[in-house]
Amino acid sequence: MPMLKRPDADIHYEVYGSGFPVLLYAPGGLKSEAKMWGGASPAYPNGFPWMDPRVALADNHTVVAMDQRNAGRSIADVEPDHGWHTFAADQLALMDHLGFRKFHVMGGCIGGSYCFEAIEQAPDRVAAAVLQN
Repeated sequence: MPMLKRPDADIHYEVYGSGFPVLLYAPGGLKSEAKMWGGASPAYPNGFPWMDPRVALADNHTVVAMDQRNAGRSIADVEPDHGWHTFAADQLALMDHLGFRKFHVMGGCIGGSYCFEAIEQAPDRVAAAVLQN
């Protein structure tokens, strides 16, 4: 299980395919985790009614999916002073760790806000954004 070690967090991530990188921000609020893209839930026992970009994009892109801090298999506290900047720092550190200087971002639901913060923090690194709701 790949993990990025941060000073105050262990961030779980998954990598699929090859090509120009795309960082995915899954739906799920502060519990945004990679499995939200394709897994079943009580509301959708046969899987979510949208495509799974981890699969759909992997033929032409390196797809990076992650569990946000304190979600899924990531381990970290979320403190009162943590804001969008804290999550963006994790996300950008992950892309640094994987050696990706420039990349696309794609976010579903709360992922759109994560996309906007990545663009604000690193406008020279985000090549394009796809916002899904």
